[in-house]
Amino acid sequence: IQYAKVSRWKPPIDHASDAFPNGTFNATSFGPCCPQPTVKIYIDRQDEQFLVWIHGGALQTGCSSQGIPIIYNGTNIIANSLQPAIIVTINYRLGVLGDLYLPALVEENSPDWPTAGNYYYLDISGAKAVVDIGALKGSANLYQHIISESSAASHYPYYSNISNAIQASNKVVQNMNCTRENNALMLACLRNSSIEDLIVAFGYRPANTIVDGYFFPYYPPLAIKNGLYNPNITMIIGNNEQEPLTCFENPDMNSTKAIAMTNCNPGICPELSVEEGAGLCGHVDEIPFVFGTVSSYNSMNSHNCTWDSQTRSFSNQIISHWISMARDGEPLQPWPQYSPTAKKYFKITPYHDFSPEPWYRDCSLFDQLEDEQIRIMFP
Repeated sequence: IQYAKVSRWKPPIDHASDAFPNGTFNATSFGPCCPQPTVKIYIDRQDEQFLVWIHGGALQTGCSSQGIPIIYNGTNIIANSLQPAIIVTINYRLGVLGDLYLPALVEENSPDWPTAGNYYYLDISGAKAVVDIGALKGSANLYQHIISESSAASHYPYYSNISNAIQASNKVVQNMNCTRENNALMLACLRNSSIEDLIVAFGYRPANTIVDGYFFPYYPPLAIKNGLYNPNITMIIGNNEQEPLTCFENPDMNSTKAIAMTNCNPGICPELSVEEGAGLCGHVDEIPFVFGTVSSYNSMNSHNCTWDSQTRSFSNQIISHWISMARDGEPLQPWPQYSPTAKKYFKITPYHDFSPEPWYRDCSLFDQLEDEQIRIMFP
């Protein structure tokens, strides 16, 4: 059995007794952002409904104590929810600590293999902003329900095959000047390096999920196409109205043209007014409403801001749907179930009642690009 060597089954080492001799630890404040796994748990009473939030950042940036005020504050969900729940937020290994794919680690049977970063990414099937919701009642599965927000992880740029992964990881080894005559010396060199140097050597690039045929056996869209998935897991997938990163992809675009592009019809781009443009809902803009937090994803300063009653009610409705997903495996009515023959989505906006709407945005060009790249990546 792969990974099943004697060292895997040794009893765990008890570090807690030495670190916390009194048996307690004050965990009532947020710790710093860090590139390693940590967990924060919010609870007002014992309950069976778990909402596990795995932050976004393309597996490269972000943490569970992000933003000022902290946006992923589970106490706000609890305070504004009519139903009890336990909220869990986590940090996971980012960048080089979650993406380094070296056969030497497999041969060594290292506890760093598989990496925690790729493990979490397997669980959530999405990188941008994901709620992994589990009603943990002793079931065999780690989780039963998923809400994938602003997810782009169903597309080829967020995955890698083994060959490309090894090539990218070997580049990190070279950048660190850790090429050695044997694997043991090479790994020792990497482990004796500072995290700052490793981050620089890795560079700012996407940290991809590696489809290795074992730990991550299938490319997800192909698995779904061929029926190789768990049919007992319920899932919501969503995106925001102006999801694309228009300004990032077109840095020289002026503001007038940028606003016009956000209201594109095929071949026609009518301009939006400044007032209309101010109400755009871009990538990750939904997160404050999911947590009921008056903050933003990239906020670095504290502002004296409040929500009006309409905005607070809008946030509370989203929280109710999310809690219902954890409790019952489905959001509140009248959210429609997905059907490939009658495509509808559930439109969530503060300006009118949440409602099912027909879907007219499928694009055969994107499907063609996807098929071409997948044939190259997974021949």
